[in-house]
Amino acid sequence: MDSLYLRISVTDRCNYACRYCIPKSQIRYIPHEEILTYEEIEKIVSLFLKIIPISSIRLTGGEPLLRKGIENLVKKLKALDIKDVSITTNGYFLKEKAKVLKEAGLDRINVSLDTLNEEKYKRLTTYGDLSKVLEGLFEAKRYFSKIKLNTVLIKGFTEEEIDSLLRFAAENNFEIRFIELMDIGIFNKKDHFLPVEFVKSYIEKKYGKLISLERNSFGPAKRYFLKSLNLKLGFIPTSHNFCNTCNRLRLSADGKIRLCLLNDLSYNLKPFLRGAFDENKLLEFLKGIIKIKESMLLKLKKDYCKENMVRIGG
Repeated sequence: MDSLYLRISVTDRCNYACRYCIPKSQIRYIPHEEILTYEEIEKIVSLFLKIIPISSIRLTGGEPLLRKGIENLVKKLKALDIKDVSITTNGYFLKEKAKVLKEAGLDRINVSLDTLNEEKYKRLTTYGDLSKVLEGLFEAKRYFSKIKLNTVLIKGFTEEEIDSLLRFAAENNFEIRFIELMDIGIFNKKDHFLPVEFVKSYIEKKYGKLISLERNSFGPAKRYFLKSLNLKLGFIPTSHNFCNTCNRLRLSADGKIRLCLLNDLSYNLKPFLRGAFDENKLLEFLKGIIKIKESMLLKLKKDYCKENMVRIGG
């Protein structure tokens, strides 16, 4: 593994309860005192940098823009000379936060957007407000040249959304990514799984050939260019194994390192951070985690992790 792509969940709180993520009946928040501080996150990243280059850091949640002063964490990470710091958000608070995030040094933004139909959006997200998300996207366009839309594929829901989402992305110079469903929310794969191959086939039949682009080293997406719409788009097939190209680790909001979304293996870093902080012990522990990741023992995986996505950051 030449470099590390680190996803950091800064909070398990979210103002939405998306049906493919965590139904509102399952919401159980981590106590505030168990959440990592920005200073603790900075320490972890600093120590990882002593072991391996970090190609990219993505801040996630829950909803990361709910975390007070999130722009201060961005500043800390950029001060460590992290070349690519991005954030994944539902977009609800983006109108208020876009400018300060850019001023803090944020490089890119991903916004979850599964439909442009207000009624369907509300039904899917429970508490969502599509108009606020769209306002946030248009505000973010003023400051960011790299904005991606993340669309989760749901059988019986997404098929009618493909055309409008493609046109919206093309008109606004956004890149769009279609992501296969995982067995985490109330939508199970047996009844609601829509493969990326269905979407690819639909797009090529209606809009023309998809031209393959070089894979982005930061993630598993297979990227394409659609000439008829002058649009870049990507597909993330969660049903496929891409272990041999995966360089990502996940740091949960409560301080656990996860090596893979496909099992429950995690390592708690908080005992090294709180009390008598011992940098050398934590450094050696992180070296061990990197070695396990590099060994690819996680090919012996079981099923998707049982932890809610809001806690581990996707």
